[in-house]
Amino acid sequence: MNISDSTQKPPTPQPWFENKKELRPNGSIVARYMRVINTLESAALADEGDEAEMTKTCMQSYMNMALCHMKLGNYGKSLSAARKVLEWREDHSKALYVCGKVLRHMGEFSRAR
Repeated sequence: MNISDSTQKPPTPQPWFENKKELRPNGSIVARYMRVINTLESAALADEGDEAEMTKTCMQSYMNMALCHMKLGNYGKSLSAARKVLEWREDHSKALYVCGKVLRHMGEFSRAR
């Protein structure tokens, strides 16, 4: 596409969060995160470098899954996934934020602090 061509607009990126059908627990996004987590947690690791990489990827997958569940209103599952991240790293700011937000949605304001 030529930048000087003002008649054509670049495509607008659509966030995958817009399609709630894909987010459902049996939808492809949440199922893919679970598949990644199950594969990594059952893998035989060669050394500490592999262990660190596996932990990092699992944490990212659990966080993404927590965000998906939160978006769908599955607050219990979202809280569970975010707490799993906190088991690995208790100062993970994004996981703490998700836990607080989910607890607030659940009406547990004292625990959300």
